[in-house]
Amino acid sequence: MKHALFAAALGALAAFPLAAHAQSDLDRLETASEAMGDAAIRMMAREVAANGGDPAPLLAAAPDMSWDAPMRAAGACMIEAHEAEIGAAGVEEMLGKMEGFVARIAALDAAGATISEVGEPDVSPTGMSMERSQQIAMECGMVEQQMKRMQASGFAAAMMRAAQGG
Repeated sequence: MKHALFAAALGALAAFPLAAHAQSDLDRLETASEAMGDAAIRMMAREVAANGGDPAPLLAAAPDMSWDAPMRAAGACMIEAHEAEIGAAGVEEMLGKMEGFVARIAALDAAGATISEVGEPDVSPTGMSMERSQQIAMECGMVEQQMKRMQASGFAAAMMRAAQGG
């Protein structure tokens, strides 16, 4: 569930061809990704609690969502791949939609919502499917970087235990 949310949202990003714009767009992607990740963890913990489980192990194992060099490299790859397929206007559309989704998830988080109340993000730009954006995220290593963090922190195992009622 969380993997799909991240992949969909992160897969919907790209940048302008100029270096200054690319850096700015990469910063926008990073900011949005970190905010969504942190909110998603809190909302998943509330989901566990709403289903009668103990959210404490999940919260204790939450990975640091701050980007490091490998995450920035994956993000830069995603920006370049999206721009190659949909151009600068499509990239700006995606970034705007992602920022709108971040605002929506922040409001839901502040209201105490669970992850199941979020729904699918609508961040696909004109001319690209959500599936293609997700494929780009996988090809660029973003999903792999996220999975490594979740496994290293114990979050993935805590999610499995929570899903099994433990």
